[in-house]
Formats: sequence, C-alpha cells, structure tokens
Amino acid sequence: MAKNQTIVMSLGGSLIAPAEGDGVAFVKQFRALITRMVKGGTRFVIVTGGGAPARMYQDRVRALGIKDNEILDWAGIGASHANARYIWSVLRDLAAPEIISNPLAKKLPKGKVVIAGGHQPGNSSDLVAVQLARAYKATCAVNLSNVEYVYDKDPKQFPDAQRHLTLTWKQMQEIVGEKWTPGMHTPFDPIATKFARKHKISVAVLSGERLAELPGLVSGKAFHGTWIRP
Repeated sequence: MAKNQTIVMSLGGSLIAPAEGDGVAFVKQFRALITRMVKGGTRFVIVTGGGAPARMYQDRVRALGIKDNEILDWAGIGASHANARYIWSVLRDLAAPEIISNPLAKKLPKGKVVIAGGHQPGNSSDLVAVQLARAYKATCAVNLSNVEYVYDKDPKQFPDAQRHLTLTWKQMQEIVGEKWTPGMHTPFDPIATKFARKHKISVAVLSGERLAELPGLVSGKAFHGTWIRP
C-alpha cells in the first residue's frame, strides 16, 4: 500500500445508524481498519450520511404536513452531522478537532483523519465527498454503504437486474437520473454524479460487508464492487 495517499470516503449512514440493529460491530471493525491504515501512512477524509435517523426525521416532518424539500433535506443534514460527531468520537485520537460543514471553504482542516457531514439542501453527502476528493486531491474516492454492486435497476424488485463491475459517469447518470429527492435510495446521488463526471473523479462502490477489501482496493487490486470512472 502506497504511503502518503489520501482516501475520501462517503460512509453510508446505513452502516453507521442502520434501520435494524445498532451498527456497533461495523463501527468497531471500521475503527480498527482505519487505525491500521493510518499507521501505514494513509490519510482519510470521511463524509458521513444520515442513515435511518435522517429518514425517521424526514418521515415525521412529512407526517406533520411539511412537504418543502429544503426543510426535509435540513433534517437529513442534521442527522449526518450527528453521525459525523459519532464517528469523530470513535476516531478522536486520530481525527482533526473540527468537523467540516462546508466542503467549499477556502481553508479546510488537515490531519490524518478529517470528518465531514452534509452541507446544503438539494443533494446528499455523496456530493460533499466528491467535492472534498477534488479539494484534497485524493488518490481514491470510495462509496461505502450497504450496496455491493451498482445494478442497472433495483435487484430487490427486478430479478433480472444486471450488476456492473465498471461504469462511466454517463452510464451512472442514466441509472440514477438527474433529480435529487430527499431520502432517495440510489447507489449514488444524481447531483454528485454530475459533479464527479464534470471533474473526472473516479469512485469505487464497496459494501460494508466487504470492508476488509478496502486496503487492496486502494492499492489497485481487484475487489467485489463497482468502479465508476470518467
């Protein structure tokens, strides 16, 4: 594994705060692996999603008759920052003290591990991840979630769904569409997809169940997942 490389990770809220269970076993495994890789010379920028708490608050806001997408997104952004503080707490010995709330800030924190939450309505934390990948000139960007591969359609609904080992961003845009909806389930945010395509950022989609494959992935080895490239 090359030293002094920077990995930006969009860490899915479904892994941090799942709808079922507490996710503690995953977070323990995640902490151990990040600690080991940091000792080997790798730097991380970790962007947390909102997970089940984000959707819970969004559902409650909707139940109160509020349909404004901006307000719904702010509920999700708040959950992502709670998750960011949680991940910061378990990596506090390695992490920069401040959590990024604006990936477009002129001055961003430095350190072995930097943690960020959501930013603005109209997108997900995936956009923050690719914006920070560009800002930090990352070696690699990884989308870590409960999705193992990107499929051409939802495999839970369509048994004939075909998985992809590689995709272009143009192909990814055709799969996820052009429009963002608060709380939407897609392998990657459509707004983040546009940004990554424009700035030619490559992203690896990896399942949390395959976390042990992360060191090999960033070293250029084969892994169980999907590469999305310009």
